[in-house]
Amino acid sequence: MHIVFLGTGPSRAIPRKGHRDALCRDARSGGKSRRLRSSALITSGKTTILIDSGPDILKQLKQHKPKQIDAVLLTHGHEDAIDGLKDLDKWLRQQQIPVYTDRLTAQLLTHRFGKFKHLFFSKLKDYSPFKIKQVEVIPFPVLHTQDKRFKTYGYKFGSFCYASDFHELPKRTKTLLKGLNTTILDGAMYLGVKMPTHMSADATVRLASELKARQLILTQSGHTYPPHNQAELAIRRYAKANQLAFPKKIRLAFDGLELKN
Repeated sequence: MHIVFLGTGPSRAIPRKGHRDALCRDARSGGKSRRLRSSALITSGKTTILIDSGPDILKQLKQHKPKQIDAVLLTHGHEDAIDGLKDLDKWLRQQQIPVYTDRLTAQLLTHRFGKFKHLFFSKLKDYSPFKIKQVEVIPFPVLHTQDKRFKTYGYKFGSFCYASDFHELPKRTKTLLKGLNTTILDGAMYLGVKMPTHMSADATVRLASELKARQLILTQSGHTYPPHNQAELAIRRYAKANQLAFPKKIRLAFDGLELKN
């Protein structure tokens, strides 16, 4: 299974206009701090799955040129995850493909966008496995916003998972994610920086330790971070200083990062 991070950033892309901080300077100079809105492509054999379709989707698809997309998995209904659905619909040339989300989000998006030409909504059931061609997917709920009606999901594919937007995991979700080879988690805020709806990097590392993750990939990293290389080194040092047996390996995701699992 092959994973490509199309975007690894927050709701506002980096660099930001008029900003002269170290993060934005690194992004403008071509460093790994340049981040579009979070999205990923999962490929296994002849199956390609897109996770989220935000405002940057056309730029992301033009850069990575997938031959086809067989399904879309939405993490949630915020603009950074769904604002590119109309653009995606125009880009697609094949027959209709499913967009997986919960019932309420599907209703809200139908009201917002109207009818698509190539996309249709398919409803998720918490923890209930389903298949996209030969790929089994398990959707798991996570806690992201304070509104309990607003569903947010991560997804498990065999021995890895992807959960880009959350501040807490339910107990059953933690059980599901124990001992995976690769665990991709929200690391929106830098070490020690708190936010009610997202994780800080130190909290994510401790969570990965609790989950006994063999490899942790932090994504969704935002504007509170220093430049990419500096941040990645500091996060690894945090884990070492706290003598954490897990995760065995830590990486800070960047746009274009490719993994094989």
